[in-house]
Amino acid sequence: MASSGGSDVSITAFTKMRRGLLYILIGWALLGLSFVVFVSAFIAMGVFQMPHTYFGRPFLPVFGALLSALVVIVIGCILSLIGFYLEFIPGTTELVRVSSEFSTPSRMVRLGYVWGLISVLVGAAFLPFLPAVGFIILALGIVLLVVGHIGMVVLCLKLNNFERDSLYLISGILFIVGIFIPILIVVGLILMYLALGDSIRRHALTQRT
Repeated sequence: MASSGGSDVSITAFTKMRRGLLYILIGWALLGLSFVVFVSAFIAMGVFQMPHTYFGRPFLPVFGALLSALVVIVIGCILSLIGFYLEFIPGTTELVRVSSEFSTPSRMVRLGYVWGLISVLVGAAFLPFLPAVGFIILALGIVLLVVGHIGMVVLCLKLNNFERDSLYLISGILFIVGIFIPILIVVGLILMYLALGDSIRRHALTQRT
C-alpha cells in the first residue's frame, strides 16, 4: 500500500484507469448490442423478404435497424478507443509516479497497444498494394498487441502485490485464459474495474486519516 503522501497520485491514476475501463465496457456492450441487432435484422430479411420486396415496406424496418446498429457500432468503437488510449493508458503512466515497479508493465501496455494498433492499421492499408510489406507490418503489429496484452497481465500482478487485492490477481489470470476464451477478458475487465474502485476508496480513507 502506498503512503499517505502518494495517495493523491494513486487516486488520480486509479480514477483514470477506472474511468477508462468504464468507457471500454460501455463501448463493448454497445458493440454486443449491435451484433445482436445485425443478426436479428438478417434473420428478419431471410424470414420476411422476397426479392420483389427488398425495397418495399417489409425492408424499411430492417434497413432502419441496420443503420441504427452501424451508428451504435461507431459510438461503441469511439468510446472504447477513448477509454483505453486517453484514460486507461495515461492512468497506468501515472502509476509510475506512485511506484517504479509499475514502470515495466506501463511501458509494455503503452508501447504494445499504441504502436501495435498503428502497425495493424498501416499494415492493413499496405496489404492491397504491397502485400509482402503489409503482411510484415501487420505481423509486427500483432506481436506488439500481444506484448501489450502481456503488459496488462503483469500490471494486474503488480497491482495485486501493491494493493493486496485478489481481484487484481483474478483479473490477470482471466486475461491469460482469455487468449483462448475471449469472453473472459470482459469478465477480467469488470473485476479490475471493481478492484480499482476498492483501491480508490482505500487511498481516499488514507488521505483523510
